[in-house]
Amino acid sequence: MIKARRQAGISLIEVLAAMVIFSTSAVVLFDWVSQTASRLARLNVEQQQLFGELSAMEFLRGLNPMSNPSGSIGLKGVKLSWQSQPEGVEAPVRRAAGGTGNYVVQLYKVEVLMAHERAAPTRQTLYLAGWRQTTEVRRDMPFK
Repeated sequence: MIKARRQAGISLIEVLAAMVIFSTSAVVLFDWVSQTASRLARLNVEQQQLFGELSAMEFLRGLNPMSNPSGSIGLKGVKLSWQSQPEGVEAPVRRAAGGTGNYVVQLYKVEVLMAHERAAPTRQTLYLAGWRQTTEVRRDMPFK
């Protein structure tokens, strides 16, 4: 009597089943990697846009709309344009002692357009104080 020997190794059906499982997992993994890469690219563009807007806001913080009522400048991937309109009337600055100071100030409404390299332009409205020197500051008499 001849004993049936059990064959060692794996069958072709087992190999095909393993390939199907592997290929399905690979498709899911590649789709996930693709979505992650596109999200990262989108986040990179948004980050550059936000850093550009931050640079623009820092520039505007030092802007004197009374001496520069309109203009444009390029800053770190953002073209910044502004147009300002006075709100109210000029007012002289008062000294602590009660006298009139050397400056007049006025509130300005500043319309800002930030044109980004890779994103849609954004508009903002700011209210900034403008100032102008009216009298010369005397350095020889510090307490007048």
